[in-house]
Amino acid sequence: MIKAVTEASGMSDRNIGLDSVINMQDTYSRMIGAKFAWKDTRFRGIGSNNIKGVKKDDNPVSLVSVKEVDFEHLCVFDASVFGTPRPTFLKSWISQPGMVALAAITTTPAGEDDEHSQKTRIAGYGCIRLSFESYQDVNFARRIGPIFAESTAVGSQLFDALVATVPPGVPYYIDVPETNESAMELVRESGLESVVQTARMFTKGDGGVQCNMVYGITSLEVG
Repeated sequence: MIKAVTEASGMSDRNIGLDSVINMQDTYSRMIGAKFAWKDTRFRGIGSNNIKGVKKDDNPVSLVSVKEVDFEHLCVFDASVFGTPRPTFLKSWISQPGMVALAAITTTPAGEDDEHSQKTRIAGYGCIRLSFESYQDVNFARRIGPIFAESTAVGSQLFDALVATVPPGVPYYIDVPETNESAMELVRESGLESVVQTARMFTKGDGGVQCNMVYGITSLEVG
């Protein structure tokens, strides 16, 4: 079916990305020529009142709502990590009901001639959304994604801030590319348990994704 859909929709000449369960890789390779790129691991945590604190002086960036930053700048940063522009998708993604979307901002002096003015730059952003615990489950959970960050320090700050929004006792999930060792270490040190692995596959190259800046993928469906 997937082969027929890609051919009928005119997508056969495009780079198609997907996450496959581990034992289905050969099937996707045979049907549409998809090749393995890396593994994603899904981690599960539980909301708690005992959230790890971060001293203000240790924060490398300021966190603000994505509504407070220039959307075009956010799109540029997102594309630099994801590998391709997706402004229409991104606008809808961050506007979902119940979504918490934060941007990490660095501030530097604008120049020697004007010591009072400052310029800001996006160093990362992260989202957490409402979801159900599992298929056909009526219990709510939270899913983190994406977390794109230029450094582990920024990724960690975004992760902690997003986890802090999860109510006590509510499960939350994040999918992490195994190629980003810093991201894997971050979630493991936070006490999350791994629950499933998937294989990220593409039909043409790796899609230009900067995995070293991905601390949580957008979703298994999107990448």
